[in-house]
Amino acid sequence: MPGMRVCVCTAGQHPEDARILHRQIRALLDAGHQVTYLAPFRAHNVTPWPGLTPVDVPRLSDRFRALRLVRRAFNEHAPHADLVLLHDPELGVVAPRRVPVVMDGRSTRRAAGTVDSPTLTPVPPTPLRSPDDRRVVHLGRLSLDGGAEEIIELADLLSGQGVATELIGPADEAVRPLLRDAQRRGVLRWYGYVPNDRALRIISGASAGLSFPRTARGEAPTRVLEYMAHGVPVISTPEPSTAFLLEEIGSGLIVRDVAHAHAAVTRLLGNASERADLAKRGHEAAGRRFDWADEAPRFVAGLEALARA
Repeated sequence: MPGMRVCVCTAGQHPEDARILHRQIRALLDAGHQVTYLAPFRAHNVTPWPGLTPVDVPRLSDRFRALRLVRRAFNEHAPHADLVLLHDPELGVVAPRRVPVVMDGRSTRRAAGTVDSPTLTPVPPTPLRSPDDRRVVHLGRLSLDGGAEEIIELADLLSGQGVATELIGPADEAVRPLLRDAQRRGVLRWYGYVPNDRALRIISGASAGLSFPRTARGEAPTRVLEYMAHGVPVISTPEPSTAFLLEEIGSGLIVRDVAHAHAAVTRLLGNASERADLAKRGHEAAGRRFDWADEAPRFVAGLEALARA
């Protein structure tokens, strides 16, 4: 379906969310489709990509105002679209009625269909740098359930060895004071939200990428696949989906607690050949099994089929 006009909408996610912008919208643009993107650009101080038709809407946290202005934006732009791709189920109540509405993930009663692409990431042909830096990284939102307290405790131990800990991503309100205090003490560097392309450049070359979730997930966190894709050895608590990946592929080390993680980082820093071996296995496996480039054509074809139907 050449030249499809797609209206992509989120008020609850960051406009530069990697899944929405760097994977799904990029795949639509690369396939020659037109994209109108409704997102809270101004609230996040984001400049939209060239090639998009951007429409600013409020954050979903301002629910009443967001619903009212998203409805107005849909009334103006959706009638000209072949398909609406909606990323927030809460916006289903204002979704247009005469255009197919597709939900990313969970469905709503108003949705004509859903897309639920697997957790994948773009995989470069070769990592930007070898894992030789005396630093460890954590990519993604920082929360108590995500092991933020343990990561700060590990950073405290590593700082005494001259090892830098760099945290890339937003933090929940309960975690921010802990991070600010640790940063004031020189224990770690917290970047906050960073656009995906820059975040991936930051993690490249690190000796280890951390993943410390306290609760089980259905699939490995995206950060683990991004570490592998960029040649960064993984250190993770034994969350089932991640542990299965690391044990099967051999792309990292599984740790029980902070002391065990500290020992694992120290071990990797002292063994360049082991770091290189873990990085190589992770990158090769990511290219074979988790490359978004393989999924992107199927994602676009699925939307085209829903628009035709």
